[in-house]
Amino acid sequence: MGILFDLVGGYVGYKQNKKAAKKAEENSRLNARDLLAASKTNASEIRRIAGLNADAVLQTANLNAESVLELSIANANAHMDTTLMNAGISEKETLEALRRQSIRAEETKSVARAAQGASGVRVGTGSHLSVLVGIADDARTEAQWLGMTGKMRAAKIAAEGSQRAYLTQMEGAQQAGLMLGQAGINATLMREDAASRAAGTLRDAELNAKSMTRSGSLLSMNYRNQATTRLIQGFQGASNKAIQAATGVS
Repeated sequence: MGILFDLVGGYVGYKQNKKAAKKAEENSRLNARDLLAASKTNASEIRRIAGLNADAVLQTANLNAESVLELSIANANAHMDTTLMNAGISEKETLEALRRQSIRAEETKSVARAAQGASGVRVGTGSHLSVLVGIADDARTEAQWLGMTGKMRAAKIAAEGSQRAYLTQMEGAQQAGLMLGQAGINATLMREDAASRAAGTLRDAELNAKSMTRSGSLLSMNYRNQATTRLIQGFQGASNKAIQAATGVS
C-alpha cells in the first residue's frame, strides 16, 4: 500500500507541477500581451490628444490672424476715409482762398480805377493802363501760386494717408503671419513630443513584456524541475519500500 501511495503521490505531484508550469507560461504570455495592447492604446491616445491640441492651436491662430487682418483692414480704410476727408477740406480751403484772392484783386483794380478817375486821367491809356495790367498779372500769379500750393498740400495729404493705410495693413499681415508661423511651430512640437512619448511608452511596454515572459519562463522551468523531482521522489520512495518488503528490513 505504501508503494502505491508513493507512486501515486509522485505522479500527482508531477502533474500538478507540470500544470503549474504551463499556467505560469500562459499567464506571463497573457500579461505581456495585455500590457502591449494597453501600451498601444495609450500611445494612440497620446498621439490623438496631441493631434487635437495641435489642431486647436492652429484653429485658434487662424481665428486670431483673421481678426488681426480684419482689424488692420478696417484701420487702413479708416485712414483712407480720413485722408479723403482731409484732402476734400484742403481742396475747399484752396478754392475759398482763390475766391477771396479774386475778390481782393477786383477790389484792388476798382480802387485803382477810382483813384485814377478822380484825378481826371483816362485809365485806359498810358502808364495808368500798365498799372491795371500789373495788378491783373500779380493777381494771376498769386492765384497760380495758391492753386499750386493747394494741389501740393492735397497731394501730400493723400500720399501720407495712403502710406499710413498701407503700413497699417502690412503690419496686420505681418502680425497674422507671425501668429500662424508660431502656431505651426507649436503644433509641430506638440506632435513630435507626443510621438516621442508614445514611442517611449511602447518601448517600456516591450521591455516589461519581455521581462514578464522571461519571469514566466523561469517560473515554469522551476515548476518543471519540481515536477521531475516530485516524480523521482515518488519512484525512489516506492523503490525503497519494495526493497524493504523484499528483504524484510524496515
